[in-house]
Amino acid sequence: MKLLFLLLGFLSLALAILGVFLPVLPTTPFVLLAAFFFGKSSGRFHRYLLNHKVFGPTIRDFNEKRVLKRRTKIMALLMMWTVLLPSVILFMPYWCTKGIFLLIGVGVTIYLIRFPEEG
Repeated sequence: MKLLFLLLGFLSLALAILGVFLPVLPTTPFVLLAAFFFGKSSGRFHRYLLNHKVFGPTIRDFNEKRVLKRRTKIMALLMMWTVLLPSVILFMPYWCTKGIFLLIGVGVTIYLIRFPEEG
């Protein structure tokens, strides 16, 4: 079971890294998921994420308080829409594809806006 959780941790971390570059793949949830899986399988990788300069504070806030900072939410939304809109406008020829991507973007936006904030 530990091996499965370790593999899922690396898969989640890989998706988080891809989320930095892909507009509809959010980074933060996958980083949190990777921390969960590493917490169940590898103390070493779990500590690495908890102590990471960029990801650590978000993971600790989520684990301890079940909140995200407003700045984290705003940055995630800005980055997502900054990449998503030009991608949909310039590179997607079919209205169906554009609609699907925009619906996913709206869904992620609603989720992040409704998620509890630190405060």
